[in-house]
Parts: sequence; C-alpha cells; structure tokens
Amino acid sequence: MLVKQLVLRTFVLGAVAASATLAAKADTLDFTITGQGTDITWTLSSTPMVSTTSNYLDDFTLDNVVLDVNGHRDVSDLSFYKSGNGGGAASNLFNLFGAQLFTGSLSDPTFKTGDFTLDSSSNDYSYCKEGSSYNLSIVDPSAVTPEPSSVLLLATGIFALIGAGAMKRFAA
Repeated sequence: MLVKQLVLRTFVLGAVAASATLAAKADTLDFTITGQGTDITWTLSSTPMVSTTSNYLDDFTLDNVVLDVNGHRDVSDLSFYKSGNGGGAASNLFNLFGAQLFTGSLSDPTFKTGDFTLDSSSNDYSYCKEGSSYNLSIVDPSAVTPEPSSVLLLATGIFALIGAGAMKRFAA
C-alpha cells in the first residue's frame, strides 16, 4: 500500500513539474543593438502583432515599443523591412539596414534569432552614426538559462529515485 502511494505521489509531482515547465516557456525575444558607443535594447514577442504594413515599402511597424537607449527609457514605433527594401529595422532613434530580420508575411511575421551586422543610414534623431556598422543580437531568453521549473522537475525525479530505493531497503 505504501509503495502504491509513493508511486502515485511521484506521478502527481511529475505532472505538476511538467506542466509548470510548459507554462513557463517564454514567447519573447531580446533585441540588442551595440556599436560605436550605442547600446539599445528591447523585448518583443517572437510572433508580434503587427500595427501596420506598407506594401510600397515592404515593411511592417510595431507601435509604442519600450526601448532602453544607453540606459534611458524611450518609446518608439519600430519598422522592420524585407530584404528587397534593404532589410533591417528603423525608428525615430535609428535606421539600420542589412539582413531581413523575420520570416513569414508582413502581416504575420516571425523574428529570426542570431547576430546580424547592420549598416546605419542617418536620420535627424539617430543614435547610430551614418556609415557605421552595428551588431543586432536577437536572443530567445528561455534558451539562455534553464527555467526554475526544469530544475524542479529534475529534483522531483531524484527524490523519487531516493524514495524508491529507501522503500526497497525498508521492505527487505
């Protein structure tokens, strides 16, 4: 009877830990632009809700994105361009062109992850110097560090094995 209770408790704890792991998966990406003394960061959904699209410019725009610009908070609309229009991203804070940073359609994009070298094109409010290259890093934060629920799942398995070993010794 005690062994059945131990097995049942182990399954219940395992199910709870597994569901916590699934619920904790982040669907966001961290963006970081660095170079020439500039450090701009922001976080977006990997599959963003597009505010507007422009067939003429082959871009889509996300409204009111919160950015950290060299340690100061700013809010800006961000546009992302298809490779046929130079690729990259732009706002009233920067104009960076190079690789296309998303896959899918303009109305339903999915951001790529990795490091991208982008070149600056000046605008009146640009933090990025014209003619300079910058690195844009797009990272999935859930892939960088293990989630606490994963550690909980591992610990549950270890305790279950210890408990099963103790039950064998106790029964013998």
